Amino acid sequence: MRFHSAVAIGQGGTGRVLRAFDAELGHDVALKLLHVSTPALAARMRREAAALARLDHPNIARVYGSGEQEGLPYIAMQLIEGVPLDRAAIGLTLEARVALMLPVIDAVHTAHRAGLVHRDLKPANILVETTADGALKPYVVDFGLVLDEAPGNLTLAGEFLGTPGYLAPEQAAGDGALDRRCDVFSLGVVLYELITGRSPFAAESVAATVVRLLRHDPPAPHRLDPRVPVPLSRIVMQCLDKDRRHRYDTARALYEDLAAWLDGRPVSARPDHLPARVRRWLRRSPARAVAWALAAALPLAAAGVGLHGRIESARSARLAQDYATTAMAIARDLELAAMRPAQDLALHRARQQQRLATLRHALTSTSHGVRVAATEALGRALFALGDLEGAASVLADAWHAGPRSAGLAAVFGRVRERAYADRLASLVAIADPDLRLTLGERARDDELRPALALFQQARSGVGAEARIAEALLAYHDDQREHAQALLAAIDEPSLDAELLAAQLRLDHALAGLDEAEPEQTHRDLVDARLAFDDLIETARSLPAAHLGRCRLATLELRLASRLGSVDPPGEGIEVCDLAIARDSGDPALPAASALAYGALARRRVMLDLDPAVALARVRVDAERSRRGEAWLALGQALVSASEYHRNRGEEGDGLLLEAETVLAAAVEAFPADPALWVELGTAQQVQAIHGGGDPDTGFGRAAASLEQALLLHDGLATRLRLAEILVWWGNERYHRGQPPGEHLSRAITLLDPALLRQPDDLRILQRLAFAHWTRGQYLVATGVPADTDLGLAEDYYDRVLAVDPGRRSTRFNRLSVQLTLARHRLQRGDRATEVLERARAGFPDLETDPSDLGLTVQAGALRLLETRDRRRDGEPARAGLLGARALLGRALSHPRDRAAAAAQLADLVASAEPGDLGDDILEAELVRVGAVRSNHPDNRVLALHHARLLARAARRDPGRWQDDALAALAGVERDTPAYLVPYRDEFTGLARPVP
Repeated sequence: MRFHSAVAIGQGGTGRVLRAFDAELGHDVALKLLHVSTPALAARMRREAAALARLDHPNIARVYGSGEQEGLPYIAMQLIEGVPLDRAAIGLTLEARVALMLPVIDAVHTAHRAGLVHRDLKPANILVETTADGALKPYVVDFGLVLDEAPGNLTLAGEFLGTPGYLAPEQAAGDGALDRRCDVFSLGVVLYELITGRSPFAAESVAATVVRLLRHDPPAPHRLDPRVPVPLSRIVMQCLDKDRRHRYDTARALYEDLAAWLDGRPVSARPDHLPARVRRWLRRSPARAVAWALAAALPLAAAGVGLHGRIESARSARLAQDYATTAMAIARDLELAAMRPAQDLALHRARQQQRLATLRHALTSTSHGVRVAATEALGRALFALGDLEGAASVLADAWHAGPRSAGLAAVFGRVRERAYADRLASLVAIADPDLRLTLGERARDDELRPALALFQQARSGVGAEARIAEALLAYHDDQREHAQALLAAIDEPSLDAELLAAQLRLDHALAGLDEAEPEQTHRDLVDARLAFDDLIETARSLPAAHLGRCRLATLELRLASRLGSVDPPGEGIEVCDLAIARDSGDPALPAASALAYGALARRRVMLDLDPAVALARVRVDAERSRRGEAWLALGQALVSASEYHRNRGEEGDGLLLEAETVLAAAVEAFPADPALWVELGTAQQVQAIHGGGDPDTGFGRAAASLEQALLLHDGLATRLRLAEILVWWGNERYHRGQPPGEHLSRAITLLDPALLRQPDDLRILQRLAFAHWTRGQYLVATGVPADTDLGLAEDYYDRVLAVDPGRRSTRFNRLSVQLTLARHRLQRGDRATEVLERARAGFPDLETDPSDLGLTVQAGALRLLETRDRRRDGEPARAGLLGARALLGRALSHPRDRAAAAAQLADLVASAEPGDLGDDILEAELVRVGAVRSNHPDNRVLALHHARLLARAARRDPGRWQDDALAALAGVERDTPAYLVPYRDEFTGLARPVP
């Protein structure tokens, strides 16, 4: 036996309470047992146990457990060794009696926040203990008649439950639509007794008590006892208003008014004005009301149309209240479900469809007032269900139809403000901050500015909605701490303010991701994470809270990349799995998960880790959500994964093809999204560079995608990406010996105006330099003057290095431009000394730094050009040529530079003067260059210089090399005839002339 030494300490109509020793706990408990167990009574006891288990308040008796004892249900509760409230109040001052009620009211408010209505508040159910220090501590007990406002309420309409004399009128009348305000009425009765010493409704019988409750108003306490202050009397009478709409809306509001009276501050309770007295008079005396109506019949008959309108208006008002109650019930049910153990709320959302159907049906009403009321209620319900798009559409209809109340402005503003926040969160996958900023500004114009205008109107309202509007106005006016303080001051039976407070912390962290210092961003992320974690402790199944944590995981990965962290990524990302599990029907949750796992995949590639697992998850999430940001995340992850495999010498083309397929389908579904077009162009560009196939087709598709993006968003980021594609396309055409001018000119046209606006932007300077360098290379190769383009390229690279001297890749590119310019000048017979001196000064350690084999080609080329330039002064060239040959020979060992080194070696030997190099060197380079040429059949520049080398050999030994030289020449004539122009004379003397 668990319970021993049981002694009866109280009993009622259905059960009794025993004092018993609990062997498991090791101390006495209050054991509540039924006299007899029926299915209905057993269900009520189980409901009471479940309700108390959800409550945690120092003034509510704790539950230790429940079950069955000898076939009877029981509840084991905290043993309160005290006396009923009315006995404990004997001898206390008026102020002490009121103060004793404050913790009771706060406990009741906590129950209301959990969706529970006590329904049997009376002095016998408020026990008061005397603590060790002599203080009085009240406890609310006996939740046997508790009403759980969640679906499954066991009380039926018309069922009479509770204690006569303490019931609210709607309880006594058997009204099934009960809410927390019936407890407010009961608290008013208890206060009335404490203050006056008498019951406001007690009569000689239960029936008489109920009649008095329904038909009569008690005298105000200050009229019974002039010593009772009028403000306190008003507080009590507001609790006892028979129309629950005129009572305090919450127990917390009653608490605040009583506390204000105790502190000597003004109270909010209404004075007893004439309209209220007339309303009570009519309710107390129906016969007099009928007589009054008959006396007024004649003038009313003359205004019959107006009376009909008022009747219709009253009907509309009643229906409006019903619809509002339905919307509130939907929101409340979802909140209650969220506070229960972890579950999928998609099921709970599905259960609300019948209520939504009722509201939607009302939209077809012939009454304008009914339609308007139903429209607003439907919008509120959809907002509670998380359907922002549906809510925005419906509330817009309500707003245009009017009237434009403060409450409607508040909820409509909330919907648009959250839509703005969601749009910002969806932009996190966009790599370019300029595009994010532009799209964020677009979202601000579309959603936030209208929301702020709505909040200005909502401020005139009352209650939590007006306070939330005030808080959001403060937040978006950069008064972040004030906004949080306003939200913290809201104490309504809802998770709404707590969730919004956490969401605003997330919004702030997101807004600072690009602009704030990393340390500050880290602190903001920690604050947001703690806020969501605290919320999840209370509401374990709240999808929005888990969504916030998932979005935080994405931001944490982004911050790690920004900080250059090398820690293994992915810790904590399982919160995204929990988010989806909390509402499997909401596409926003897998979309957020796709962003998080997409960021993880890209982060792993940055750290040279396999992204396969994360990539597989993005595929699943993108398919489940089918939202634009999810497809964007998948496209980015696929491109990154292809890079990972290419870096290992593995095949990555399949991933690029998948990326293009995914993104092409995405832009078809979301054609107005510039970010998707940009990412599609990026995938096509990478495929054109690395994927084989016809380059013109690949680059053409990429450029077309970026041109479409530019039409949607003519921003710097889009221009830069399009210009980059065009320059790469032009560069690729140059290497194939085809004119790149059209594409390079388009790139320069895009970039020049941008440079005028932002002359120090390194991205613009880099791309312009590359464009002019590429065009200069083609002009040099075809024998056309190129000083202008090459000079501009060198100047742009100089400007980059003036801002950021440490850019080694820019120094390398500038050196390449200078070498091209020097070669160009020497080819046309000019000196190149000045250019070569600049080249040597830019890389003084060019030949001594072994850290980069890629520099060896440049070192050999520079030595070769310096030798040719000094030859103009009559200096011997052999030593310089041999030194250049040695450097280029070393570069042949590097796979990346082998073709370039072989082309330079062929040029070195083909251009040497007679006597500079021996026949043995010619023979050796024919072998080495020929071997490289056979492994790079598509390299047109190498093909040209190999043909020149063979022509040199044919002039020395026609019988041996003539046929090979002619075959090589024919290949150059076929593939790159324009490149033969500067070297026409070198092929003179072969069996047939060059056309």
